[in-house]
Amino acid sequence: MTDIVKKSEVELTPEVVKKYINPLASDQEVFMFIQLCKAQGLNPFLREAYLIKYSDKQEAAFVTGKDTFIKRAARLPVFNGFRAGVIVVDNAGQVTYREGSLVIEGEALVGGWAVVYRRDWENPVRAEVSLKEYERRKANGELMRSWKEMPATMIRKVALVQALREAFPEEFQGLYSPEEMPVDVTKLPTYEIGKEPEIAQEIAPPKKKEILEIPAEADQVTATPEEGRGGQASVEPEKKVEGLKVEGLTELQNELMEALMELYGGDTEKALDRIERETTFISKRDGRQVNGHRDIAKIKDVGCQIILRKVRKELEDKKATMDLPLEEKE
Repeated sequence: MTDIVKKSEVELTPEVVKKYINPLASDQEVFMFIQLCKAQGLNPFLREAYLIKYSDKQEAAFVTGKDTFIKRAARLPVFNGFRAGVIVVDNAGQVTYREGSLVIEGEALVGGWAVVYRRDWENPVRAEVSLKEYERRKANGELMRSWKEMPATMIRKVALVQALREAFPEEFQGLYSPEEMPVDVTKLPTYEIGKEPEIAQEIAPPKKKEILEIPAEADQVTATPEEGRGGQASVEPEKKVEGLKVEGLTELQNELMEALMELYGGDTEKALDRIERETTFISKRDGRQVNGHRDIAKIKDVGCQIILRKVRKELEDKKATMDLPLEEKE
């Protein structure tokens, strides 16, 4: 990269995430974001992944950069192209499937569709999604700017991403586009942090050391929380992060988090859902279900051991299945 003036190698650590990506994220959210990037080989400095959180009271959202899906699919030997468009009720009152994002005045946009082709599959993967199901709104009920100004583009992209995820589950497991999440895409920065500062090297694939290149002058151009994050960071002083370990958690809690992220391919939602399921129980007093929580810090070590045993068994079974010859899998 000839336009890099000066750079130094650093690992993608919690400290780096807090400093350059989002200082408002909690230790657990930072941990899961790093695990997602590791599992899927995403480089957040190239805007391949976003950790979105605008206040310490808000739950973080993990989304993938808008171009990542198409770029990754295009590199797959079995990918054989796609078609995508919108579903409208035209001026004659007919439901029409139209390629692209064109909606004529007077027509009603009702959804999006996409078809993804694989060279090794006889039938393509098709997805159809409803506009009403995915329209994102602000707290006051008003449509987010992106859904208000370009709904056809947004719903087409939702359908395409869903079709790609179904066609290539191993490549896109746990990855969600901004259009699928409660995020206003018009507010997402499009410049690479690598341009302010420059980042040149991609994160290595899983099981290798994740290396990013950050210039020494990075501190001079990083936005303050007031300028770019919507508020001050709120970090508990007694919780420190060492490597990929959260000091505020026990060793077993950390091991369980790592195992869950590995099992679900970096899909943070599935990992948190699993924590919630495992902490749900039936009350012996009245026989009612007591809903679980999504905070691993609340699970005692005894509970961690029980869940960890299950997760590791599932990991072993999953790896054993992946190692089987193709004819045995079928």
